[in-house]
Amino acid sequence: MNNTVAAETVREQRFIEWMKTYGDIILRTCFVYSFNVHDAEDAAQDTFLKAWKAMEQFEKRNGASEKTWLIKIAINDWQQQIDNEHTSRCSWRDSAEKKPHCNILWQCFVI
Repeated sequence: MNNTVAAETVREQRFIEWMKTYGDIILRTCFVYSFNVHDAEDAAQDTFLKAWKAMEQFEKRNGASEKTWLIKIAINDWQQQIDNEHTSRCSWRDSAEKKPHCNILWQCFVI
């Protein structure tokens, strides 16, 4: 039982170190996708929650970059959210104020 507690403590310490080291870059990455501080903060928190849940999978990857892995989680989460919102609610005529990601997508197709 002591080994389990020790392993969990090491895992928690590693996670805290990830948050201290990469928290700012994850927040900035999320802001690039959200254009909103509050949404970016929520997304960064979601990113670290997903990382916590998947930490065991990451540890099985020898030599993988923690930073790259965390950024990829954040980007994939935003891409999935944009795809879901676009598929379910976007029409190409949506205003930029209501759904800025629709406007950005529309501009990409128009150009």
